[in-house]
Amino acid sequence: MASDLSQVEAEIRGVLQRRGSRPRRLSLVSPLGERKGMRYAYRVDTDDHRILKARHFGTADEARRVYELRRGLDGAFAPALECCGAVLIEAWVEGEMLGMSEAEAWAQPAGVLLGRLHARPLAPGVSSACDTARWSEASSADLDLLEHAGVMSAARGESLAAAVRRGDPGRARVALIHKDFCAENMLVDSAGALHIIDTEQLAIEPVDFDLAWTWHRWPMSPAAWARFMVGYRSAAPLKPAAQAYWRIVTGLTLARVFLQRMPDRLDAQLDRLIRCLADAAERDASAP
Repeated sequence: MASDLSQVEAEIRGVLQRRGSRPRRLSLVSPLGERKGMRYAYRVDTDDHRILKARHFGTADEARRVYELRRGLDGAFAPALECCGAVLIEAWVEGEMLGMSEAEAWAQPAGVLLGRLHARPLAPGVSSACDTARWSEASSADLDLLEHAGVMSAARGESLAAAVRRGDPGRARVALIHKDFCAENMLVDSAGALHIIDTEQLAIEPVDFDLAWTWHRWPMSPAAWARFMVGYRSAAPLKPAAQAYWRIVTGLTLARVFLQRMPDRLDAQLDRLIRCLADAAERDASAP
């Protein structure tokens, strides 16, 4: 890993120097550190006392894809400045990270930001819907992994698989989505404005995946989630669909990620999956 990071840091330094910035210090700021394994993010302090963020995407194609999607985003999203090879340079945003105690106060304005992102027009020729088979297949693979790891019983796994099959809408609306929209990736600047500081996974994928992912990654009280959705619906064109399906699919993805990289979060995530099962059963019972 050390040699991999040495190469990553050398590439970042080369890009910065070519753009006229002399990096005085690189500080790895990815929350998982070296364990992240990809898309390493660095704070860059330059000799002329500026601060930038540099992220290495692994490949030039992936860096360029994300850079193009980030162009013209709402100013609340940290601006992308330049892309060179596998490295993307972006503005460093100063501020206070949202703590758990104050995060819910920002639920409604955060919902507005996500709604605006989802409402951005797609490029000409880009379909507004996609098949859900990819996500259903991924959920099956995640279930197998969790069962083989001994953290989920076969009976619980079958219940979740059955709920996925029942709830699968077959097709899903797509938009520009964030894929990790949560309080952990937000801060408030000195002027009191909310900013999204981690925008590394932008993609044209299902809208309801993004909403379900946020539901898991930013556990809110029911009242705060309601405020979040009021903000969201004020900016986004359509209401959520197939919520039971997407919450189970995204919940399984997160359970697998936590098992592999952040095991201290796994039990809480498995508990949320049990809640998803109960919610799905309630929806099934109330359906006409």
